[in-house]
Parts: sequence; C-alpha cells; structure tokens
Amino acid sequence: MIWRIVIALLLLVSCTVEGGPLPSLLGVIATQETVVEDEGPEDYTTNLHSMWDMSNNGWAYVYELLNGYDLESASSSAAPAFSTSYGTRGIGARFDGSNDLLIGYDDPFDDDGNPDHERYDELVSNLSGTDKAWSVTFFVRPHSNTKDSIVAEKRGRPANWDPGWYLYKLDRKLLFALEHWSGPPTMSTLAFQTTGNVLTANVWTHIALTYDGSESFGGITLYVDGDSVSLSNTSSGTYTGYQNNTQNLKFGGANQSAEYSTYFDGDMDQIRLYTAELTEAQVEQIMAYDEYNE
Repeated sequence: MIWRIVIALLLLVSCTVEGGPLPSLLGVIATQETVVEDEGPEDYTTNLHSMWDMSNNGWAYVYELLNGYDLESASSSAAPAFSTSYGTRGIGARFDGSNDLLIGYDDPFDDDGNPDHERYDELVSNLSGTDKAWSVTFFVRPHSNTKDSIVAEKRGRPANWDPGWYLYKLDRKLLFALEHWSGPPTMSTLAFQTTGNVLTANVWTHIALTYDGSESFGGITLYVDGDSVSLSNTSSGTYTGYQNNTQNLKFGGANQSAEYSTYFDGDMDQIRLYTAELTEAQVEQIMAYDEYNE
C-alpha cells in the first residue's frame, strides 16, 4: 500500500510539472484496485456419516439423519430436555446426570426386525479386524468439573467381554479407548488421556476426535476449540483392531456398571460422525459453522 501511495504522488508531481492531464492519473490509480474473494466455509457434509443438531427437539426422534440413521432417547423417562437454553446458538440437549441418554440406531431396524447396530461399527472398522479412519465432533458444556461420566460410547459391560470404544470425562480431562479382546481375559486397547484439563464447568467447548485407522497411538488426534492438545498414551496389550459389538451407540450414558456407569451431567449440541480423519483446517471450519449456524 505504501509503494502505491508513493507511485501515485510521483505521478501527480509528474503531471503537475509537465502539465499532463489529471484524468490519466486517476485512471492509473483506479487500476490498483484489489479484489478479495470470500471462499466461505468448507461443506461440512463431506464424509459425513451422521449428525444430530437437536433442532427437531422431542423425546423420540431428535434428528432425521441424512442416511436414515436416527438418534433417539431410550424412553420418554430417560430423554434429555431440549431447549434453546441448552444449545450453542439454537436448540441443544441437556442431560441430567441421572438417566438421560441418546441412543444411535440405524434404519432403525434390520431385516429381522431387531435394532441394527452394525452400521456404527462400520464407521470404525471394516468388520474384519481392520480399522478405518473416522472422526467425531460436538459441543459440550459440563455442569461440574468433578463429576466423572461417559460422554459417548459403543461398548458393553466389561464382565460380558463386549468391547468397543468410549469417550469418558474424568474431572476436567478426557479419556478415550478403542478396545479389542482375543478371549477372556485378554484385552488390548488403543487409548489416551489428555495431559491437561480441557473441560470447564458451564463453558461450551468444541471437541473433535480424529483417527486415521492406522491402529497406532500416533493416529489419534484430539482437538479442543480447534487446537490439537497433548495426549498421554494409556494403551495396553497389543492392539490389533477395533472389536465389533452388538451394542447401541450412546451419548450421555452407558451400558456398563462400576466405574463407567455414571451418566453425563451437562449439555451437548451439534454431534457429528465422519468417515474420514478430519484435518485441523476442517475441524476449525466445522466448529465455526456449527457455532454460527443452527
């Protein structure tokens, strides 16, 4: 910009001294116009497996998925409350920490009339022991810094040896694990715990968990408000791929007992599952889109 001003002044002096026409000078200056294009956010539906933005509130069907997948509450007595007070900019879901949860079914039934769980396993695995790349993103606002709880999971009770995956809130930290067993009591996990506090009571935080399917700890990345955070490797055994199971996908609650039975106490919004490892730029764009578009 400075050099443009200098050139313009020199041209003005030249025109003044030599008596050149001023309109020619204005024409030169006009050619220095800079055009800035607004690229806009990337299409957040790219590689989208399923999503629930809570905008169609109600206890039965929270959102009709693009691919026919539904996220439902377990029953009318175990449904989160839905309100604009519980969302980032629109309607969100509030979990009471007692028995509220959302359940991910598929179409919602397979050919035999039973709930179809397989498609959520297909998100993570090719169903033959080889992992796929996938990601999950959502906004979360816990009501307590100290209450431990399941945030999301697709697994059964450890006593029944029905492993899967889970994301767990421990105070202000997050824990995650992909599980595999080769017969009781041999269990292996690909797991992490955040090295620092990433959640704060009554504050909205955007979480994005990405995995490249490499079956290695280095393939997992956690983004908090768009920035990757340091993770501690808590894996165990020799992990050989995600273990498929017949459990439902759940947010806010669990199938389990003992230390992993606690229900989530807080709010969630804009839950999305992707069939790819999101990049940092994609995470930032999805976060921005979800924060300002409801």
